[in-house]
Amino acid sequence: EQYLQESFTNVYLDSIAAQAGFPVPLDWTFGPMVFDARLAQHWLRFRGDLWDAQVVPVIRAVRWHGARVGGLDGAYPHPGA
Repeated sequence: EQYLQESFTNVYLDSIAAQAGFPVPLDWTFGPMVFDARLAQHWLRFRGDLWDAQVVPVIRAVRWHGARVGGLDGAYPHPGA
């Protein structure tokens, strides 16, 4: 269920984000992110409970406050079980 929800979220938000000039595709629901400390107010002031607490501040910071969005690919060797 989580995989399907995240896949739908990524496809839907990429389709909207591309129209607004965002670099796509992005993994909108991936947890770790880095941002300029001057943009922290957008996360601290937003009262989201779930995924929206991460996604909505990103969109607002980019659309109206000059933030840039990007991604990095990196190798991840998962340790054996």
